[in-house]
Amino acid sequence: MIEQNIKNHLESLIAAALPGIPLNERGKSRSLVIAFERRSLSPLFQEQEDLRIYGWVTAVVSCTFFSGDNDWADKTELLKAVCREPVLFTADGLPVKIALSEADLEDRRALTADVLLFEVTYPLYDVVEPGSRPQGAFAGWDPDIGAAHEGDYERL
Repeated sequence: MIEQNIKNHLESLIAAALPGIPLNERGKSRSLVIAFERRSLSPLFQEQEDLRIYGWVTAVVSCTFFSGDNDWADKTELLKAVCREPVLFTADGLPVKIALSEADLEDRRALTADVLLFEVTYPLYDVVEPGSRPQGAFAGWDPDIGAAHEGDYERL
C-alpha cells in the first residue's frame, strides 16, 4: 500500500512538473513507467502508543520516460518539484522521504535523461491497539527486546 501511494505521489509530481506529458483517459501517463527496483531494510524496532515500527526500507525507484523527441523531455521542473516536496506522510503520520539519487544530482544529464532514480525511505510498521498484538504483516511475531538488548532489533 505504501509503495503504491509513493508511485501515485511521484506520478502526480511528474504530471504537475511536466504538463506536456501525454496522459490516458484515467489521467495516467502513457509515457512513464515507475518501478521499485531494489529495497534494503535497516532494522530498528520502535514501539509507540499505537504503532510498532520494525525498521526503515530504503528503495531505489526508477522513473523511465519514453519521451522520444517531445518538448517535455527537460526534467528541470521535476527536479525542482522533488526538491521542494521531499517528504510525504503515511496515513498514520510517519514520514516517507523521497530524494533524487546523488548520481542524478551530480550528473547534469539528468535534466534530459530517460531514466531518473529516486531514493525513497519509508517505514515498515503495523498499527496496533494499545495492549494488543499486531494485526498486519507481523501478526504473531514478537521481537526479542529483552533488557540485554536494550531495545535493539534482533530478527525479522
